[in-house]
Amino acid sequence: MSDIDEKTGHPLDTIRHSTAHLMAAAVQQLYPGTLFGVGPVISNGFYYDIKLPNNEQVTPEIQQKITKAMQKLC
Repeated sequence: MSDIDEKTGHPLDTIRHSTAHLMAAAVQQLYPGTLFGVGPVISNGFYYDIKLPNNEQVTPEIQQKITKAMQKLC
C-alpha cells in the first residue's frame, strides 16, 4: 500500500474512489439510463448524485439490489 500512499496521500481515498466507480457500474447495470452527477470521496466514505429513470427514488430495497450487484461485479 506504500505506492498508493505516495500517489494519493491516503490509501483509503483510493479504495473509496474505486468503490464509487464500482457502485456506478452496478447502478448502470440495474437501471440503464441513470444520470450521474458528482461522486466525490468525502471524509467518511463517498457519495454519488444520481437520478434513476422515471424519477424512481432510492429505497432500502434498491440499496440492497445495488449492494448485491456490486458484490457480483467483484
